[in-house]
Amino acid sequence: MPIERVSYIFSEDNISAIQTNSKEQGWYAIAVGDVSGKGLSAALLMATSLAHLNSLLLQPLTPAQRMAELDKVLMPYTKMTYNNCALCYTELIPVFSTEKSPSTYLLKVTNAGCIPPYIKRSNGLVEWADVGGMPLGVGLGAEHGYQEITINLYAGDMVILTSDGVAEANAATGELFGFDRLQKAITSAPMKNVQAVLNHLLDEVQSFVKGAEPHDDMTIVVVQV
Repeated sequence: MPIERVSYIFSEDNISAIQTNSKEQGWYAIAVGDVSGKGLSAALLMATSLAHLNSLLLQPLTPAQRMAELDKVLMPYTKMTYNNCALCYTELIPVFSTEKSPSTYLLKVTNAGCIPPYIKRSNGLVEWADVGGMPLGVGLGAEHGYQEITINLYAGDMVILTSDGVAEANAATGELFGFDRLQKAITSAPMKNVQAVLNHLLDEVQSFVKGAEPHDDMTIVVVQV
């Protein structure tokens, strides 16, 4: 999967897309999250979270183990600021056959209080990677561990990650965009390319809120294999 087949929009929410150093069997780590609160303390927690996550990527850990370690190392910061960090973390790992290009990918998903990713198959069907967990910095993830699931991806499949600001976008009446509308928007999005999907989702949200002032930042990442 060439990295240019990733499209995203983000503001103050966390976003990290990292490729490993191996060019032949490289895998990708893609994470989307949101820190609680605003201002300097939230910005510092975001920067700290990403710095520690980048460091953990160098260690031979599973996604669930990375999240448990990240939960543990963030606790000294969150205890002082009373913030926490919600993060959905995924790893996209190629499965090679006899050819140079991977035949399939494995998507490993673990979640710390964020929105699980949606999978849009090449035939248009949409699935939800239903996996949950406690936000980072609370300490419960380090104590009890995080759930991890694996999903097979094939050529043309897409992965869509969003922050909670998308589903919680509200119209002037106070009505939320919600998960039902989000899934319908993903289902109706054209399969032309990742940018077309991203543009469609943004258009659907903007059409719903009709210019209402957003109460939260929005992050959307679309990846195609």
